[in-house]
Amino acid sequence: MDHQLVITYDITNDKLRTDIHKFLSNYGVNSQKSVFEMIVNDREMRVILDFLMEHIPLDPGDSARIYELCKTCVRHISRLGEGLDINPFVYEII
Repeated sequence: MDHQLVITYDITNDKLRTDIHKFLSNYGVNSQKSVFEMIVNDREMRVILDFLMEHIPLDPGDSARIYELCKTCVRHISRLGEGLDINPFVYEII
């Protein structure tokens, strides 16, 4: 089963923030600063959750949020301005 996720993070440590950014780049699109959008399967979602739980410190102010979007929610996404689109309903046949 595929999961469409939006992951946001706010990390004060520069090295850790860079490590998280590099890790999430393997799974999704960096749509804005400290925001990733991705479509992942069950196994990939577990890997991402495990990585974030292991690496997010308990420092005050540091956090990561994972939003899973349902199919109905995805149909109601509005995007204003330029930027990358990760809408799974948009595709091209070559």
